[in-house]
Amino acid sequence: MNWYKRIKLAQITKRELTYLDIGHNEDWEKPNYIWVFDKGKLKIKKVDADIPGHLEAFPDISYNIYSGRYEGDTGILSFMKPLYGVNAQRDIPSFLINRLYEAFPNITEIKIF
Repeated sequence: MNWYKRIKLAQITKRELTYLDIGHNEDWEKPNYIWVFDKGKLKIKKVDADIPGHLEAFPDISYNIYSGRYEGDTGILSFMKPLYGVNAQRDIPSFLINRLYEAFPNITEIKIF
């Protein structure tokens, strides 16, 4: 991580990170990824100009799923629970956390939203 990103991250962490602070930049050179867990499968795509968000990357997914983003240069992973239903109230399944660590072995922090 370069000095500018470290300073920027230090400024951001002085306040609580929001979902939009993680992996939502337009610097397509940075290794940012979006992920969803839909129908029992973890699906991952690299963010770029053609795939800026979940709907572009996964047009066939349902809306009530686990999803998030991963910043490869900071190792921060965002995690969104389903918006409604039983899974919105449950703890995050440990098998899903394990699959995310397998997919992104350099996770430094998980932020749950």
